[in-house]
Amino acid sequence: MLWLEEVPRQTRKTLEKVARHARDGVARTRARLIVSMLRFQNIPRAAREAGVSESYARRVIRDFRERKLEALPPKHGGGRPRAVSEDQAKALADLVRTPPTVLNLPWSQWSLSKIHLYATKAGIIPKISLETLRTTLIRNEITYQRTKTWKMSNDPRFQEKFARVQALYKQCPEDGVVVCVDELGPLELRPYAGRSWAPQKQPHRLPATFHRPYGTRHFLAWYDVHSDYLGGWFYRRKRGEEFLDFLQRLRLCYPSRQRIYAVLDNFSPHLRQDVQEWAAANHVERVFIATNASWMNRIECHFAPLRKFALEGSFPRTHRDLQRAIRRYLHWRNADPKDPRILKIQKRVKVA
Repeated sequence: MLWLEEVPRQTRKTLEKVARHARDGVARTRARLIVSMLRFQNIPRAAREAGVSESYARRVIRDFRERKLEALPPKHGGGRPRAVSEDQAKALADLVRTPPTVLNLPWSQWSLSKIHLYATKAGIIPKISLETLRTTLIRNEITYQRTKTWKMSNDPRFQEKFARVQALYKQCPEDGVVVCVDELGPLELRPYAGRSWAPQKQPHRLPATFHRPYGTRHFLAWYDVHSDYLGGWFYRRKRGEEFLDFLQRLRLCYPSRQRIYAVLDNFSPHLRQDVQEWAAANHVERVFIATNASWMNRIECHFAPLRKFALEGSFPRTHRDLQRAIRRYLHWRNADPKDPRILKIQKRVKVA
């Protein structure tokens, strides 16, 4: 008669834990069988409790008597080896990252069949199916995508400005803070289209507008890069006078001895003489990004979630309502800036 001798208390606790919580179904079943066997010392009853056959139960019990807890995990053979080794997959990824024209090929871009033809002839990969080739590329984070355009800055001081901005983003200066500044607007009192869950064929509807006589507002925003804080104030216009008032209010947010490195674009109010004189006298250094390179300003990616969560699907009737909606979003956003819903939308906008 097959039976199990008493096991140490710690081993029994481990068996009970595996029987309840193990992710591997085989290990969970075997642990449940052994626990039942320790309780009843009866093969048929333990097999019924675990939902296995008696012959399988006997094999597991004998294995446990010999190897103890090592008998719980199943012995996987590892399966069939990959048709494309890791080194071959890496060489394949390097090939796809190289434009065909660089290799003197008569193609402007890669397709799956072209990659297969060239890679097999060059001996980079063995003869495999197109599906195996596709999954190998995806495994190495290479996917089939639509070509996109990219406007490169024509600023003659591009490298100098880019290096300066990157250095400020990488490490906060000991004597100050790094703040990105930009304008969002004009903001109108109008219905803002959006998407939301609604009964089928009964979407939420917003009234259309024939006249918009209430003017616009501009949100002059600032983003503290290293504190990950977003703020700003509303203005009727965005001239140099409003921008100077904005800088004065921003100056009050930090101690006067702390220098503010303000990352700005080349909008004309930012370049005014009175703004320059005030900034020099109040420990504010304007750091200009390159021309036609708005992606160098990190505040750009924070406007997308603001529009998404504060404006889409709404119809503010007064500017007070519009400002209140944006204020509520800022309060929610700054309370948890690492919210995955916010980060997901931020990542859609590429910034430096």
